[in-house]
Amino acid sequence: MRQPARHFVFDFDSTLVQVESLPELARISLRHHPERAERFREVERITELTASGKMSMAEGIALRIELASAHRKHVDSLIRVLRRSLTPSIKRNRLFFKNYRSQIFVLSNGFQEFIGPVLETLGLNPYHLFANTLIFDDRGYVIGFDSRNPLVHQDGKARVLKSLQLVGECLVIGDGFSDVQIKEAGLATRFYAFTENVRRECIVELADHVLPSLDELLYLLALPIPGSYPRSRMRVLLLEGIHPAAVEYLRKEGYTVRALAASLDEEALIRELPGITLLGIRSRTRITRRILESASELKAIGAFCIGTNQVDLDACSDHGVKLLWKRQLPWCPTSGSPASSSFYTHSRQRARSPGGDKRRDGGTRNQHSRPISQNQRADRLRDHRCEQEGLSRKYQPNVVEELARVPHTIKFRVLY
Repeated sequence: MRQPARHFVFDFDSTLVQVESLPELARISLRHHPERAERFREVERITELTASGKMSMAEGIALRIELASAHRKHVDSLIRVLRRSLTPSIKRNRLFFKNYRSQIFVLSNGFQEFIGPVLETLGLNPYHLFANTLIFDDRGYVIGFDSRNPLVHQDGKARVLKSLQLVGECLVIGDGFSDVQIKEAGLATRFYAFTENVRRECIVELADHVLPSLDELLYLLALPIPGSYPRSRMRVLLLEGIHPAAVEYLRKEGYTVRALAASLDEEALIRELPGITLLGIRSRTRITRRILESASELKAIGAFCIGTNQVDLDACSDHGVKLLWKRQLPWCPTSGSPASSSFYTHSRQRARSPGGDKRRDGGTRNQHSRPISQNQRADRLRDHRCEQEGLSRKYQPNVVEELARVPHTIKFRVLY
């Protein structure tokens, strides 16, 4: 039996892109205006009121256009900003937009002039975009908008969707009150509150489901996603004031992150670990067998420090918990970011690579010496193998070959 068609209806602002378009337009157009700060704050205030359904859409659009005093050149600049502001989970799921191009519609109270060019980057059907249109004067200044367009009204999306007469499931994904009204009009099978960029509790309360990212929707619908599990469902706990860059990077990648400035003792850590997938520590946090036995969902521990003496390596191996840490070796290219280093190793025990260091001239020092672990426990490494996974071209070819020949070699992986 043929399955009924499934249609995806997306909002644009704070959903497909991380920002609200009209405030961004005002930020650009008011750059040299003497009342820049006051006007911009007012534009942001009105945007929040209209998104929450506390001000009529037509009034909110008119007031913001007047405050922005924008020119066509500012619209062109806005397009460039919006192209760089695609929501992270939208960017990493481009294949979804390609595969379901004919079933995806974008309904926005924003404007065709800057939304259309942005949607081209996702390869979406331009005839499936419904938005307002700007009016320019002879000098190129924005002087208004087409008031006959139903999308100038709060219930405009519901009106447009009704006129499309779509047959089958209609899944609405958005963050504002105009998206809620589609469901209230009986036109949506389900309304998903999209919270990756902004979370409005008044909207979340009315949703059928909350989407921390697009990954969550695709997972619920059993559609392909990057990886096997939504990152938004993976909780990360970072201890001991790990660098804010790590927190920012992980959140940008879609993980749910909690960061604490201090280390935790055994009892406190056991209380914190239920539901935690990834744990980040430094040298003061001790990982014992008892801790690992209580953390059934823990998959990996990241050690943002030099050694791993504070971790029960045998217990990690017994419970299938990977231990990852940053190798600070001269022959290892790194970006300097604690969260996005280009080289991590993981195994039951840290060991030095053959030769330890790489000379500046590209050679290796004492290439045939045995690896010695930092804590003199290299003899505990057994039955490990060397894996080469997408090594950077910056590495000397003999590095991997030498590693593979070392007895009781470590297992390692290069991550990007």
